[in-house]
Formats: sequence, C-alpha cells, structure tokens
Amino acid sequence: YAFSDCYNLKRVSFGENSALQYIDVGAFSFCINLGTEIEIPRSVKSIEAEAFYETALTKAVILSRSCYIGGTDENDFAFPTDAVIYGYNNSTSQDYAAKTGNKFVSLGDYPFGNYTVYSVNDKGFSVSCDVIPGATGYDIEVNDGTGWVIAASIRAKSGVVTGLKKCTDYE
Repeated sequence: YAFSDCYNLKRVSFGENSALQYIDVGAFSFCINLGTEIEIPRSVKSIEAEAFYETALTKAVILSRSCYIGGTDENDFAFPTDAVIYGYNNSTSQDYAAKTGNKFVSLGDYPFGNYTVYSVNDKGFSVSCDVIPGATGYDIEVNDGTGWVIAASIRAKSGVVTGLKKCTDYE
C-alpha cells in the first residue's frame, strides 16, 4: 500500500529503461486523482491485487508479455473493471482482461522474441527462443515461490538452452 490514499498523486510514469519489477498489493489504491492512463514497463514481473483499485484509470498499457496480474474477483482486481487493457497477443494481460471482463486492445505480437518450453521434468528443461537481432544473451527466469530468480543465462547468440538447472530446484 505504498502510495495508497495519496489523493494528491496525479501522475505516475516509469522510465524507458525502468528496473521496476513489482507493483505490490494496493500500491496505488484509492489514488483518486492519479490520472486516466498508465504504462507498465516491460521489466515488471508482478502487478498484485488491488494495485490500482479505486483509481480513475481508463487505460493501462502493459508492456510485459508474462507478468503476473493479481486479483480473483471484482473486489480485488489489479485494475478498475472499466479500464481498457492494452497488451501483446497471447500475454498475461490478455488473459487478465478475459478473466476480469476488461476490454482488451492488442499491441500486436511481442516484439522482443518468442519462446517455447519443450520439456520440463526432474532432469531439467529445454527452451527454444527466437534469436533477437543485437541480443548478447538471454535469461530464463522461474518463480521459486518467493520471487523470480534467474534459472539460466546464456551469453552466446544461440536460441537454444537445454537443461541448465533441474526444475525441482524451483518447486
């Protein structure tokens, strides 16, 4: 509830290279003068329940394809139910909008590459991802129950990672 009830808060913006990863429960709830639009940076991994509850938001642009977006019913959804959610095709923001009844507007396909998890078992995992022009490497992250941790890092310009960690390390 970091900024909850900050009635004078009129605008929140995050820099283009923001390192913000988490927007906690109720972080901006009841900030009734917050404004009508917000852009959530690609770095965000989790937007918790009630993050923007009881705000005037009508547009939320979510640039992360896979961040968790919390809330289980209309009393604790992360965004107001009348806010239009903008996000990428096949993203968690699209799933969130479908679950909550928010209108969803596609930003198209995710521009930072796609990935496919081929296998996950007690021996490890196998992932294939697009090679992104100019990329110097890739990080594979998993949620270990306490937060996101890097399970594997590749610094070569290869698009395939295989079995670098046992998945059981992250149950």
